[in-house]
Amino acid sequence: MSFEKINKQLWTKNVSVKNKLYFSFIAINVLLVISFTSWIAFKSSQNTMRSITINMMPVTESVSEVISIGARLNALIPNLIFVRANEDLERQYQNISSLLQQQQDIIKNIGQQDRDKYFDKLLPDVNKYSADLAAQLKTFKRDILRLIELIQQQEENAKILTDVRFKFTAETSPVSDDAEFELIMGLESEKLAKELTKQAETLARALEIKAEGSLLTGILETALHYEEVEGIAPLEERFEATIERLRSHLQDIDQSMSARILINKSVNIMDNLGNSEKSIFDTQRNRLHQMQKLHNKIVVIKNTDFLLNDAVKALANHIKEDMDILKLNNEKTLNMGGNAIVFVSLLSLFLTVFAGWFVVRNGVIHRIEKLKLVMLALADKKLDHLIEDEGYHDEIGQMADALSIFKEKLIENEVLTANL
Repeated sequence: MSFEKINKQLWTKNVSVKNKLYFSFIAINVLLVISFTSWIAFKSSQNTMRSITINMMPVTESVSEVISIGARLNALIPNLIFVRANEDLERQYQNISSLLQQQQDIIKNIGQQDRDKYFDKLLPDVNKYSADLAAQLKTFKRDILRLIELIQQQEENAKILTDVRFKFTAETSPVSDDAEFELIMGLESEKLAKELTKQAETLARALEIKAEGSLLTGILETALHYEEVEGIAPLEERFEATIERLRSHLQDIDQSMSARILINKSVNIMDNLGNSEKSIFDTQRNRLHQMQKLHNKIVVIKNTDFLLNDAVKALANHIKEDMDILKLNNEKTLNMGGNAIVFVSLLSLFLTVFAGWFVVRNGVIHRIEKLKLVMLALADKKLDHLIEDEGYHDEIGQMADALSIFKEKLIENEVLTANL
């Protein structure tokens, strides 16, 4: 079917030129509406993509908060080993536990926001290290409490040692002073050499008791502050030898000496400080062992904390990569959508111009030009031209019908003229 036939079929309806122009105007508006609708759809998809990106922002902010909490934990955990009071330990432990629980809650929330993407990849490691750190801190707290008990026991032993040192000095000084005084008096009264020798021996024993007591308290004082486990045993052996000599010297003191009972009490106290279940030596040895145990544990805790931070950073990097990919894909999609809108708009503009041109040219101008040619031909007495727009029911069709009548009249006039 030729274009002319299609064109004739399109325009043989009982439609006026005005209505055909109205139809063209409506078609143009429809194309504009299509373009506008496409633009609205594009903006809607753009907003949807932006909302997806915005919805990802809480995940990024949560990971940043987890990293911030990890940095605070790194600063707080090493300080636990220096705590020496139950109240301070409880306060710092609660602070660390609260931060760790907050970190775990945020991590759990991240898994709930996008479980498929993150939970199966990196969150198990983060959760594992976080749980391990919580368990290690719990046992570390118990060990710290044990260390505090040992320190408090040593502090109590130190008070007892200070008291007994003053008592022992106060009890032995009169004995040595009396023995020295009796020796001086014996020398002045010219006593027998045997008596003077006995008094001199008594003075020597008293001074030895005083010196051994000072040595004993010095050994205990040293053990209280000794920082090497290997050095405790030699101090303990020296203490045993000294306490044995001290008791031997006490046996040589006159039995009637009233101060002997008091001195024995002080010696028993010092002996108890060195040989009981909570002796200075055992307590210090346990304290040093406990300190070493805590140092080893704090290394493990730090390693776990570092592993947790590394896992969180890996999660953050993974989320950042996904965010970058999402932004890149959104930008590509938006660019494609924008290009599609431009293409649709240009196509609509072209179709609009073409539709207007088609309607005006084929529906109006082309037909008028044909009528013009027919009218010029009729003016030149050329009556064989065909009037094509006969039968149309629009304004141009009516002009064609009128021209056809005019042509018929011309033909009649020609026939009449020829017969005259």
